[in-house]
Amino acid sequence: MTSFGSVRVSTCFLPVSMVWRVLPWAAVLNCIYGDSEDFDVPFAQAAIFTAELPDVRSCDGGPGGSCKNPFAAMTAWRYASNNLRLAVDHLPESEKLMHKSTIALIAQICAEIESFFKEPTAETMGVAVGNSRQIFDALKDWMLHSAATRMQLDSQTVGLPFLYGGSSLRLPAHPYAQPADAEVRLANGVEMPVLGFGTWQLLGQQCFQATLHALKIGYRHVDTAQAYGNEAEVGRAVAAAGLPRHQLFLVSKLSNPEEYTNLMARFEAQLRELRTDYLDLYMLHSPGPSLESTRTAWQAMEQLYREGRIRALGVSNFGRDELENLLKFAVVPPVYVQNKFSIYTPGEQRVNHDVSIMSYLKEKNIVMMGYSVINPWPGIIPPLQDPHVTAMAARKQRTPSQVLHRWVLQLGAGVIPKSSSEGRIEENARLFDFSLSDGEMRLLSGIVTLVESTVSSTAPKWIDDSFHLGAGA
Repeated sequence: MTSFGSVRVSTCFLPVSMVWRVLPWAAVLNCIYGDSEDFDVPFAQAAIFTAELPDVRSCDGGPGGSCKNPFAAMTAWRYASNNLRLAVDHLPESEKLMHKSTIALIAQICAEIESFFKEPTAETMGVAVGNSRQIFDALKDWMLHSAATRMQLDSQTVGLPFLYGGSSLRLPAHPYAQPADAEVRLANGVEMPVLGFGTWQLLGQQCFQATLHALKIGYRHVDTAQAYGNEAEVGRAVAAAGLPRHQLFLVSKLSNPEEYTNLMARFEAQLRELRTDYLDLYMLHSPGPSLESTRTAWQAMEQLYREGRIRALGVSNFGRDELENLLKFAVVPPVYVQNKFSIYTPGEQRVNHDVSIMSYLKEKNIVMMGYSVINPWPGIIPPLQDPHVTAMAARKQRTPSQVLHRWVLQLGAGVIPKSSSEGRIEENARLFDFSLSDGEMRLLSGIVTLVESTVSSTAPKWIDDSFHLGAGA
């Protein structure tokens, strides 16, 4: 395990002095990640788990009625069918020869699902779902009791392009690490804890108690927003915690696009509610109704930045195009973007198959903060129950939430998990006493290809085909 003279990190030993130094992120990765690894990958279990989800079943009759999100249901079917074809493709050749007709039917439903995404109509959905349900019902018992697929994943990459980890990133992996020990230096030199406490959907006394508990156990980064309606409770919790202001990293957002042209007044009101005279980071919650309103808001933020009332500027829910437009006129560029980040949607709410926002952020020296890491939205597959994730959690002897948040951190991003439960708040803080190996990172990073690929095209194009979907049946 560990000794006082060294810290075990995956397959290598780092001296304690080295762990606490500010190191190039690539140097840390070279130490953390080891050689090729063997995995038992639950393709069959993931396939039937997804097909049996209530929100998938509710769309068996087609769009409308109880089918609230047909596109998400079809995306789930694509995930299920890709898992099924990989489970079958890895069978011994003798078994595949015995079940040639079944393999042909699986190829057929994969093609029908692909047809829906080329022409999304009620008719193409009905054909794809009807035939898929028949095949999955016929193979249900086999999938439930099938052994996991043994695979070897190499150690050349972690599957996804690394995000910009700031000019330095301290990401400890030892038993004595505290949440505040993990920091990133933003492009303008400001130090930011990479673990924040998110407060979305926390209101009133519940928000106050949860935020106060987070601060008491070591969180030093708190994220709120105008739209959350809880800045006063966050401010009250910060005051009750009694911590010196310079030890905290307070973040808020301007959420109402109608106030983009009146940012100064809203900012002053937010400071009063948060009981502070400056914010460590302030951002626009969305691109806004027009480029001109975004420009007006950004110029006001730049003035507040020059006055020292905002230490760093950022944005949320911006894609590559919106960032490109912003950078055309920004005198003070954003150093931070807060976007949806999960194993199914890494970096944007809808995955761009051709261009990686992660590579773009790295090029522009912008740090990613991932939100809703464990939330199915905008899809319907719950990552905490996904057999791929639960198998990895069992392998690491960690919770699924811890594994998923650590995965994001090791890609170079920050995370802001939220919870009203003291136990979950404490669980989410324990991300810095373990690490994921290269193979483990590669497996988790490859899950998005199971969501986005079709029989004729592996997607996204900017990610490694970790599961060899392109070579499948």
